[in-house]
Amino acid sequence: MEIVKDKKYGGERPLFGVKNLRMENIEIVDGESGIKCCENLECHNSRFYGKYPWCT
Repeated sequence: MEIVKDKKYGGERPLFGVKNLRMENIEIVDGESGIKCCENLECHNSRFYGKYPWCT
């Protein structure tokens, strides 16, 4: 499982289609569907803003 730490993402669907990802202390700012069509995700100590941050 890939690990992503201390990152900030913005825009439309910045993590579209990711698989096997552990997110730690990330921030998804304004945009739509920050996480979409993904598989096997873990998320810890993170913040999400914008429209539909978790969209399956």
